Amino acid sequence: MYFAYLNGNGCGTSNVPTCAPYNNAQYTPINSGLLYGPTSLAYAGVPGVVNYNVWSALSSQFYAVQDLGGNDYNRNYFVKKRCRSAMSSWTSPPTWGVWGLRGNVGVQFVHTQQSTNAVITDPSTGKPNGTVDEKFSYNEVLPSLNLVGDLGNHNILRLAVSKSMMRGRIDDEKAAASASVAATGPPIWSGSGGNPRLKPYIAIGEDLSFEKIFGKASYFSLALFNKNLTKYIFNQTNPAYDFSGYTSSRQAISNFGNFSLPENGSGGKIQGYEVALVLDGGLFLSFLDGFWPAVEFRVHE
Repeated sequence: MYFAYLNGNGCGTSNVPTCAPYNNAQYTPINSGLLYGPTSLAYAGVPGVVNYNVWSALSSQFYAVQDLGGNDYNRNYFVKKRCRSAMSSWTSPPTWGVWGLRGNVGVQFVHTQQSTNAVITDPSTGKPNGTVDEKFSYNEVLPSLNLVGDLGNHNILRLAVSKSMMRGRIDDEKAAASASVAATGPPIWSGSGGNPRLKPYIAIGEDLSFEKIFGKASYFSLALFNKNLTKYIFNQTNPAYDFSGYTSSRQAISNFGNFSLPENGSGGKIQGYEVALVLDGGLFLSFLDGFWPAVEFRVHE
């Protein structure tokens, strides 16, 4: 990371001790050869603001100083994903089987390869003490089923069952980590970072709904839903993490210590129901027929 300072001024950074103290009151005019015509902001009541060649000003009137702390090194990572998927589905005829049943069934196969590289830093010195590379791959099979049954007299029954996945945050999957030996108290290791072997959220959902349609745009519906979380992501501290690959300017009493990182968990359930009543304006006034719902009522739990 670089910071730009005016020529002739100090940079005042603790990580670059050769810099003189920075003077916040010092300023210098912009080189006239770099000025363009003012930019008008008349719509906001401002007659104009300065407009100049920023890149040329940076190269001619400023100097850059590299100032890297531990947090800057921790941001120096990349996460690469390569995803391949294949899917197959079958859709029924418009009416099929009893109750005018129709719908579709399908399955998707997803193969994911992910790799990450990052710098490891020692917060006690703010300097890097190595790099780490990780590769990981996983497969997921995601089936789905959607059925619609016409019960007659504008009564409809719907059923949906599917397995779905949602990937976690990119920074949760990074290999970047920081670790240090405690400066006070027992000299033990501690650290935090991402988890390159993290898998996505996985849920199996079931939805069942009944709908009664009347008028041109009115209906009543009752829906039940259930989602089982078979895999999710949470932050966990491992009290026996092996820091053998790390180095520190302080001597630790053991290579094991506390390390916090995202992990996959299993279990959990979300259940509820929804009741909805939508009444078309035409049920009350003829000139509102099919125009706008006059009454809408929903309950979630």
